[in-house]
Amino acid sequence: MSLNPILMIAVPLFVAFSIPLLGYIHKKAGLYAMSATLLFNTFLSFSTLPHAFEKPIRVIIAGYKPPFGINLAITPFSIFLACLISLMGFIVSIYLLKDETTETQEKFSMLILLVVMGATGIVLTGDIFNMFVFLEIMSISSYALTSIRKDRKGSEAGIKFLLVGSISSTFLLLGIAIIYNQLGTLNMADIARRFSQMNPKLAFAAVSFLFLGLGIESEMFPLNAWAPDVYQGAPAPVAALFSAVTVKAGLYAMIRFLYTISNNSSFIKLLMLFGIATVIVSELSALKQTDVKRMLGYSSLGQIGVILFAVGIGTKTALEGAVFHFVNHAVLKATMFLSIGLLAKYAGGSSFEELKGIGKKYPFLAGVFAIGALGVMGFPPLNGFMSKLMILTAAAKAEHVVLVMLVLAASVVEGFYYFRVLQVMFREPEPTRIEKRSVSLAFVIPLVVLVGMIVGIGLFPGVLMPYFKGAAMDILSRGDYISVMLSGGGAL
Repeated sequence: MSLNPILMIAVPLFVAFSIPLLGYIHKKAGLYAMSATLLFNTFLSFSTLPHAFEKPIRVIIAGYKPPFGINLAITPFSIFLACLISLMGFIVSIYLLKDETTETQEKFSMLILLVVMGATGIVLTGDIFNMFVFLEIMSISSYALTSIRKDRKGSEAGIKFLLVGSISSTFLLLGIAIIYNQLGTLNMADIARRFSQMNPKLAFAAVSFLFLGLGIESEMFPLNAWAPDVYQGAPAPVAALFSAVTVKAGLYAMIRFLYTISNNSSFIKLLMLFGIATVIVSELSALKQTDVKRMLGYSSLGQIGVILFAVGIGTKTALEGAVFHFVNHAVLKATMFLSIGLLAKYAGGSSFEELKGIGKKYPFLAGVFAIGALGVMGFPPLNGFMSKLMILTAAAKAEHVVLVMLVLAASVVEGFYYFRVLQVMFREPEPTRIEKRSVSLAFVIPLVVLVGMIVGIGLFPGVLMPYFKGAAMDILSRGDYISVMLSGGGAL
């Protein structure tokens, strides 16, 4: 490994603050710099992946060894998510090269880079306070991106996002403060090693605060009422970035805290119940929507609920399915948000009424949306089928038969509203009011790549299965994480 993994954080941060200067060179220089930076991150994360799976890597910063200094903890689960975050960020950045979401290209490029950098920092850091700092960078940038168009829906969603995010930050800081007061350390491996030494009541309070704060970040019911407004109000590529990147970082933080730091089985089981509630409420709410972007927001929450459910089951197979669903959810929702964004742009809106017959006017874009919808519903041989099957099989083996039936019932509801959208797009008469326009290659390429991933992962899931297994073992191997991160392991 020739390049230090810390560059995945340092380079996007440096480029983000250099973008205003690049604007003097060319109007779109910031967009090209953003895309090149995310390509670099993708290359570096994928080149680090085999090394971390062979042996976890501890990156020491400024020469101070843990637990006294700040370090990066690059384990199979963290680097796998770093790869996913970088790749999805790069794909969305290609789409943005021709997008006309906003005239403020420099701010847009900066904020996108800061979101991806923050999410990458969350999954790679070995320090709980730095995880909070990276989460704040990601969140504040997300608030600005949500309302960047300065229209009513975006501004309203951005304000809601800001208010709820502030509550999340308060809970997280309270939890971290209690832990630091009790243990005098912020290193996650050191906290995990000594967590049992905390006063039981204060330990429960710390876990509760962090569970609530991270529950908001991971869009867990009943803490996710803000999310559909954000998915509807944000520009389509921003919504795609949120579903593919930011929520994954929040889920990682939740999993790392519950499994590695606190090792609290009661809260892990509680996650399973909250996951089921998230699935049911989200799918029923999606059924009532008449705006497709808002419906996709609720659908995204439903898939997050499936992941939370799998994480709460806690078996190796369930966690493998959860990691698999991380990938599928990112790919599928990015596909659907990007395609519906273009369809809504050409149709003049994303309501059912405005999208009538749009599939006959733009068959490629509507076809991409349809493939994404079928993947979310779990139709074989698309990618969503196998991960859902793994999760439901693991739940059945763990004797959660009633919960499996509830997930299946929610999937029926999901199928109903997606087929209703497809019927509106393809069976209604072709709209004469909509002028046929050419679709830029910068839009086509990301969509083709995403569809290729949906089909390819569905047909050949075995290619990625060793990585799912490695990530699941990393989640479960708490002792190995503590040992490697405190003793030295593959230190850089």
